[in-house]
Amino acid sequence: MKRDRAASRHVPEQIKTKRAYRTALDLIETGDWLRGKLARQLENFDLTWMQFRVLDVMYHEGTQYQQELGRRFETSKQSVGHVVKRLEEEGWIERVAGRLEKTGENPKAEEGRRVTVLRLTAEGEKKIAHVFPKHTKIVKCYFRGLDGREMETLVRLCGKVREGDAVKFVKEFQMDEPRENLDWKGEE
Repeated sequence: MKRDRAASRHVPEQIKTKRAYRTALDLIETGDWLRGKLARQLENFDLTWMQFRVLDVMYHEGTQYQQELGRRFETSKQSVGHVVKRLEEEGWIERVAGRLEKTGENPKAEEGRRVTVLRLTAEGEKKIAHVFPKHTKIVKCYFRGLDGREMETLVRLCGKVREGDAVKFVKEFQMDEPRENLDWKGEE
């Protein structure tokens, strides 16, 4: 009896692949939709999405290394440099020459290496302190369809996706021809 239940729960690889692909697309499209809505709201405060993110991180976490912001936001050094330049021109942040310190987050750092340190100015702190509460109210409105438990589950599931180990499946990515014949129009 136990064996029959296990056999009936087996899901073919083709279906798992289709399901994963549809899930990824839905997650990406929802993220793009939400980012677009929030970015348009931030335009009312003369901020881009990335400018807001930089100010937000600095507001909540303090002084930042410019290079670390690029890594954190998974964007190029040039892109972060452009954002930082605009924020600096507005008088919201300032660049300060600093020295790298070894930390728990950055254990391989070359102690003493020169880096650009960014910090909020008084004007920048005032700007983000004005924008942040209004922005969070808008975010809350978009998530009003979820209860607290569902939001916690969503955060946990997103974390699981980010922590997924695609490397162990590298052989699948390197194959010359697909092993599965995926009929993307077919139903599960």
